[in-house]
Amino acid sequence: MKTSKTLLLTLIFSLVWIGVVQAVPINNSYLFQNKKVIDFSTLGFYRGQGPIQVGTPNDDNIIWSSGYYHSVIKTKDGGGGTTGFLDNGAWDYDMDGFISLNTGRGTMAFKFTEPLKAVGGFLNEYRRYSYPYPAYISVFNIQGKTLETLYPSINTFNGVNAGEFWGFAREENDIYGFRLSNAGISIDNLTYSKVYNPVPEPATMLLFGTGIVGLVGAKLRKRRYNHGK
Repeated sequence: MKTSKTLLLTLIFSLVWIGVVQAVPINNSYLFQNKKVIDFSTLGFYRGQGPIQVGTPNDDNIIWSSGYYHSVIKTKDGGGGTTGFLDNGAWDYDMDGFISLNTGRGTMAFKFTEPLKAVGGFLNEYRRYSYPYPAYISVFNIQGKTLETLYPSINTFNGVNAGEFWGFAREENDIYGFRLSNAGISIDNLTYSKVYNPVPEPATMLLFGTGIVGLVGAKLRKRRYNHGK
């Protein structure tokens, strides 16, 4: 009886998982398929709110803008100096290019004209002094409605050009924007894709569920058979 209950609970969990999973937080760019990357190295130094077209290297229409008038784009050749993250270290001239919100409280965003399934980037933040406005990232749809939000809480103590990759993958291609907020959050290697399948597709999970149903049925039939002897 205990085995049957375990199998049934596993089946229920699997079916619920299929029904409710809408997005997956991701922390590894290798999970993207057919990915495109923008390293901002061709933009040159800029300070302001934008909007600025950043998708040109990939022949894509991607517009960056910020709510803070002193956000910065820094590049290895174009200058701009070092950006510090307090206890999290700094990004310096060895970075090919990056964009920094450059303030403790505010938001910047990338908008896409074509829907994506996955988006993310190499990030860092003022982790120690982020309270009460911690860094967070989110994705939004074509209407501007937030689809998912994540608080990465990056820790690269005294690191040089260190950071962590964070982003999102969706079941459907419904991402039209990637928003980064608070704690001086900065991004390099904006990564995006229309394809992302790191986990079994629903059809695979359905086969898995069907197999569990079969196991439960076989177990119950065996029990009835043994009971009838």
